[in-house]
Amino acid sequence: MRRHVCFEMFWIIFIVGVMHAIQPAYTQNRPADFSEDGRVGVMDLYYLLPQWRAPEIGGDLNQDQKTDGADLLQLKSQWHDETDTANPYKEGRAVGIHAITQQGGEKWSSGELEIDILNRSQAKTLQRSKPDDPEALSPARLPSNQLMFELIQQCADELDGRRSSTVRPQADGIQYGTAYPDIGTFWNWSIWAGWGANFSETYTPEGEAYNWVIHFAPEAIYVSLQNAKFNYSSVDVFAGVYSFWGAIVSPDGDRLRSSYLNDLLSIGISLNLSIKVIPFGPSPNAVVSKGVSFYREGAITNLQRAIQFSTGLSTSFELIPLPIDIPISVSLDHSEPGFGFNAGFYPIIIWDLDEEGAGNPVDSIVEGLEQIAGDESTAYKNVAAQQFASMVLPLMTHMSSESTSANAAYFIQFLQNNSLTGSGGEGTIDGLISEAEEWLQTGDASQLPEEVKKAGEFDFPVFYEYMKGVQSGAQMGFELGYIRGYESSGRTDTIYADGLVIVPCAVGDWCYMEVSAEEISELIPGSSPGDFEGVPVYFDNDPLTYLNTEGTETSSIIRDGIAWHEFLYQSNSPVIVGVRISKSDNPYNKYIELKRRKVIPEERAYIYANEKAVADEVMTLRTAALDENGLPLIKPATVTFYDSRGYLLGGPVKTQEGIASIELIPRPTIPEIDSFLETQIGYTEEDAEPGYALEGRGFSKDADVWIDGVSVNERSDWIWQVISSQSILFLPPNEQSLLTQPSRIQVVNPKNIASEEFLFTP
Repeated sequence: MRRHVCFEMFWIIFIVGVMHAIQPAYTQNRPADFSEDGRVGVMDLYYLLPQWRAPEIGGDLNQDQKTDGADLLQLKSQWHDETDTANPYKEGRAVGIHAITQQGGEKWSSGELEIDILNRSQAKTLQRSKPDDPEALSPARLPSNQLMFELIQQCADELDGRRSSTVRPQADGIQYGTAYPDIGTFWNWSIWAGWGANFSETYTPEGEAYNWVIHFAPEAIYVSLQNAKFNYSSVDVFAGVYSFWGAIVSPDGDRLRSSYLNDLLSIGISLNLSIKVIPFGPSPNAVVSKGVSFYREGAITNLQRAIQFSTGLSTSFELIPLPIDIPISVSLDHSEPGFGFNAGFYPIIIWDLDEEGAGNPVDSIVEGLEQIAGDESTAYKNVAAQQFASMVLPLMTHMSSESTSANAAYFIQFLQNNSLTGSGGEGTIDGLISEAEEWLQTGDASQLPEEVKKAGEFDFPVFYEYMKGVQSGAQMGFELGYIRGYESSGRTDTIYADGLVIVPCAVGDWCYMEVSAEEISELIPGSSPGDFEGVPVYFDNDPLTYLNTEGTETSSIIRDGIAWHEFLYQSNSPVIVGVRISKSDNPYNKYIELKRRKVIPEERAYIYANEKAVADEVMTLRTAALDENGLPLIKPATVTFYDSRGYLLGGPVKTQEGIASIELIPRPTIPEIDSFLETQIGYTEEDAEPGYALEGRGFSKDADVWIDGVSVNERSDWIWQVISSQSILFLPPNEQSLLTQPSRIQVVNPKNIASEEFLFTP
């Protein structure tokens, strides 16, 4: 496997100086001032009491995996001790915040979170941060609308196995590779999910959206392609990818017609959040968004009984600076020839669910998906169906009658009534639609109702977790649609490889995968690996990479029997990477669709919050626990939150549907230095070069380091990197640049919050 020569990744440290004992994050000298009132007293004893004999929680002062008499003795030894002077800082960075999640005998640690704490005046005038690379702000870096239009047309051709635009009337004998003009409903309800992308290429309030949609009907699961042009309230260049779930009561009762969908126009409310929901790595310009869409027929201002909720990521380049407050964008579809219901309905899975009934139609869908998700066959079609079902199933289960969440109650109340007229007031989906309708009829887009502005009364972070598998699930659904179309066309020019390759990757790091010539030759009898030397292999770009490139694929040439692909894994969502070889590029004149790669996060837990906070104001920290497939952990787990020193911030708390949260007032961190040691830095001992390792706690990712009162940045050609909140590495250009005299070392976090001076003696 190829080594990645990135500064933050290649460090291997060999300590050659005299090692000093480095205190672990939890020490036997840990203060017992749990109440943070400046002294150890009765309130701290009360804190310890309910945790007696409990494992792995905040009262375990000596870190022996339980709270018992030894911890009580330690607390007694500190009785009435005064703790450190209160932190005098109101602004700065709270760094090294992390969470420990435990379930049974397993325990997972999240990565670290850093929060920028601002004063109130800063928060009101703050502009959205820009990437360091000015070129990243160029609208030319965004994908083009034309590229997306060509892609959606290509998808339509692949789905239509008969290469005909003719749609067939619906019949009992449903055929794959055929487009139908209408589909069945669940007692008037039609449910869909999918993913899409939207773009604006110029600084005008116009954009285009492209959607890959999965429709659930009693007789089958279908796919369709839809695109639209819209006007919106912002003035910027932007690109976004998003997942969505929607429902509509069909005016035709037991059928939903494509002609009806083609007449609908949407009104979208999008809220861009400054929440660092996922560890974006080096993509600070990607913003998490949530949205809600309403629907009307043509110019009519009355809204249909329909809703769509979405979550996604977007990159935008505003002409007007945005404050820290949530920016809102309103979009209105408008009709134009060539836009609307582009292709479909194409069946991808034929099943037989109840067409008539009452209650929540999602329950029937869950029942069908569970059977498909349980298929263990490795055949290409079965793998595509199984992966589609397993990645969409958590969202559907979250909305089903089996769920006890507040979100489920919100959706169930809406879905239990299958009439064209809604019922329900404030705090319901029908109430939300009514508010939007009244607002639309005023003709004043600036006076957005508060309920519409919030985009629904449901727990968005939890909803986001369950939506994360939808995009990859929908992609696998379309993969299944493509092979259905291929088979029905009678073509024989494509080879589909059975199976699926799971690729665990660290979030925020480079994800590496490879294809061997041997893997390809095994698919073609009589071939040898050498036949594919020099052949290009095409890998799908992941969604966030796509937002910063001009294409949907990246090619890699097979050299020495291997083609490799890497991308920055910027979210903890599952990612499906299609891998193919073009017919014209190989000697066997066949399209070769290799095993899909499913990328899942190595981490089983992570922490997120708004990455900016206002001094002395309460904020929420959340952590999410994942199962072995990168999907939300259903069984309850226990979560405890800590700061960079290992001091308790909150918990233990139980997860609910994979999420646990606490509220706190974040405080700026004062960095501390434990040691500054000579070290060797490199891949191996043979190529290692002399440098330094600074160890301690509370180091900001944007910290500076002063050596004898001068920033390390002013030392000619020194390379250095903040590795974590506990470690910083330095590589001088040569041995002549090493420190030869006793030196004072100091770490300085933003807002000039500095550590003590540490004396280093060579």
